Parts: sequence; C-alpha cells; structure tokens
Amino acid sequence: MLKEPHIGDLNRRLVIKRRQDMPAMGGGITPSYATVATVWAQIEPVGGALFFGSKQVGEEVTDRVFMRRTAALTERTITGEHECECDGQRYRVRRASAVNGGKSFVMIEVENLGNA
Repeated sequence: MLKEPHIGDLNRRLVIKRRQDMPAMGGGITPSYATVATVWAQIEPVGGALFFGSKQVGEEVTDRVFMRRTAALTERTITGEHECECDGQRYRVRRASAVNGGKSFVMIEVENLGNA
C-alpha cells in the first residue's frame, strides 16, 4: 500500500499541461501546450527496482507525483497526453492511478525530461 500524503506534504506547485503536436512548416512537429491546472503536489523519486523495471518495458518512470483528486483531475483524465512542470523541471506523464483505490488522492508516475 502507498502512503497517502499528510498535512504539509503537498508543498510544491505543479502545473499540469496538455501537449498537442501540430504539423510544422517543412515537416516535423511543433508542440503546443494548454494549461489544465495548477495544483499543490508532493514529488518523490522512485526506488531502484521500479526505475529499472520501468526501463525494461520502455516506459521510464523517474518520479511519483501525489496530488488531491478533484472532479477534473482524476486517474482517468490525466493521460500520456499531459506533461507537468515544477521547479523548472518538465515531466512526462506515464500513468495515473488512485492512491490505494481511494477517492482522495491521485498518483502520477512521470519521467523527468529535464529543464522546462
């Protein structure tokens, strides 16, 4: 079971954006971003077993993000089309799930893409 965040754990501002790739002139793509929400979150690095296990299946997961679940932000509405930014770092969403199957928090497994 995952540990649910406590008071004070959600201490980082996270901007969730939906990425849309648009065709560029002369070929290629140009990404455009639409901000979905700005929330308080907890970000923690994953352990070694999860990190190396995710590399084996081709979906690298470097961090876990915990945030409050709302009507608009659920494990079903946050998808691989989304990216997050926090403290100058950009993260690609790999998957989202309800923490312990509950209705209070959502956990997003993300890949750190580097500087935003």
